[in-house]
Amino acid sequence: MARELGDLPSVAFALGTAAQVDQITRAVQTALEMAEAAISMADKEGLAYFASHGRIVKGWALAQLGHAEEGVSQIREGLTMASARGEEMIWRTYNLAQLAEACGAADALAMGWQ
Repeated sequence: MARELGDLPSVAFALGTAAQVDQITRAVQTALEMAEAAISMADKEGLAYFASHGRIVKGWALAQLGHAEEGVSQIREGLTMASARGEEMIWRTYNLAQLAEACGAADALAMGWQ
């Protein structure tokens, strides 16, 4: 519907929300795809809020797919972006849980566990 209306912030919001729902339901590949779409649109349109949150979900998904170091880096980049705008408190606990899970995956991979 947002696409039909041509309201790009609403499209970015919908993509980002879909990515978060997919993350919560552990639909990893779909979460990654939705997050990448949200990031692409947000970066293109200068919608920093959606870009930062998309990076956090993308990072979580990458960690789940075995790319833990890249995932942790993406999450930290998203957190830094949110913090720079003073928005880190909105989703802080949730986002830190995603970072902790990704860090756990990074440690497991470093020790040879999968």
